[in-house]
Amino acid sequence: MRRSAPSAGRLYVPLIVSAFAWLALAIPAAAASPTATPAASAPSATAGALGVTVVGSVDSSAYPSISASLSIVDAATGRPETALDASNVSLSPTAQVTTVKASTGSIPGAYVLAIDTSGSMADTAADGQTYMAHARTLAKAFAAGVGPDDLVKLVTFDETTVEKTSWLKRNDPNLGKAVDAVDYEARQTFVSAGLLAATKIANARPAGFDRRAVVVITDASPADNDTNLSSTTMRQALGPSTFVVGLLPPAKVGSTLSQLLSDVATYTGGSYQSADTTKDPATLFGPVWAITKSTWNVTFNTDPAPSGKTLDEKLTIHDAQGAAGTTTVTYQTGGLFGKSQINVAGLANGASVTRDQTVTISTAGYTAWKGGYQVQLFFDCDPRPQASKCSPNLTANTATLTWPITVATMTQGKHHAYVRLAVTYEGVQYFSPTTTIDFTRSGTTWNIAAVILVGGVSVLLIGAFFIASRRRGSRSKQRSAQ
Repeated sequence: MRRSAPSAGRLYVPLIVSAFAWLALAIPAAAASPTATPAASAPSATAGALGVTVVGSVDSSAYPSISASLSIVDAATGRPETALDASNVSLSPTAQVTTVKASTGSIPGAYVLAIDTSGSMADTAADGQTYMAHARTLAKAFAAGVGPDDLVKLVTFDETTVEKTSWLKRNDPNLGKAVDAVDYEARQTFVSAGLLAATKIANARPAGFDRRAVVVITDASPADNDTNLSSTTMRQALGPSTFVVGLLPPAKVGSTLSQLLSDVATYTGGSYQSADTTKDPATLFGPVWAITKSTWNVTFNTDPAPSGKTLDEKLTIHDAQGAAGTTTVTYQTGGLFGKSQINVAGLANGASVTRDQTVTISTAGYTAWKGGYQVQLFFDCDPRPQASKCSPNLTANTATLTWPITVATMTQGKHHAYVRLAVTYEGVQYFSPTTTIDFTRSGTTWNIAAVILVGGVSVLLIGAFFIASRRRGSRSKQRSAQ
């Protein structure tokens, strides 16, 4: 597996420091609290490595076609891969990709839920409720829609960013209580500082939660358009997908702030929507919830092995930006011989054979064995015992073997025919289950060769008798004439 790219922080620390050094002077000192997080820039999220993991069990029911669901995310940002096809997947050592398609699965994610608590959140919306009341309602709706294994951390932001909870699951009562306790304060909103702090918190998620996102609920007041928020700054500093829900009507937000929030959402693969247009949680948060459900299904064909052992295939994923990641798909090789049928025509099991006849043995079902296969016929010698010294009487390296039965060469009584497939894989020979045909050589009917022989001998004897009779008659006539 390729190593991850160098720490994003090493690449962009000089840039971030120069862009935000003066920001610390403009932001009041955070209140003394063990949960207060001063606004600070997050490490830059430079793509370079993909986190690729197998989701659920590998499907080998159609072996040698193998199907696996993969979680593919940018390791630096936690953003899921959104565009992939067969050209982005390479395999080793032997398999060939057949299909790559988007799918869904259950993958745990970590969400930072950030609520604006500035003084403007006390303003009243058109329905008579405060924007803060709307924010609490939407926050609960978001938390209710995440997956059962997802984690949510509630934070608030105005002039500082405060972590209100630890990482909690949706049904944890402490999460609901913390949302109910959120209220506005007579402070300004430093949107840039809040977004950057939320990014830092999301990147510090618990181990095993590679997928992460930031959800921001704010009134998006034009007064919050601090000069620190710029597309360039956000592009350099933001990482996880950021989804912004604005509570004010778009006309009141203003074009400048709307454009900046849209730029943030677009760059991070998130969204910026107005809750004034719709308050439907599925519309506002559906894209967020979908992050932990998006997977990629990769199907590949591998060289068939009849042994039933466990094999590995290494998958390497490359995205359009040059990032790469690997994972190993482990699968079982069994079941192929069960899909290869042996059909016998011209001789039924338990039959009584009284004349010459032709038996046709053909294969069907799965026959695409690497290097081919051989049909083997054994007559009156069972090859199945481990100590068996039987050698096949007839073989065919094609799908059909023809066996001409000549009864004259068989003794009266019971006989047995055994048929199987032989496949060589990596220098080892494997055999399919053996098909057994029991039959009896019986009756007094002569075979064709015997009839011809007896008939010929009879003709010779009759001819000899006729010639001898004529000679005796000639001799009698000669004696009479004398």
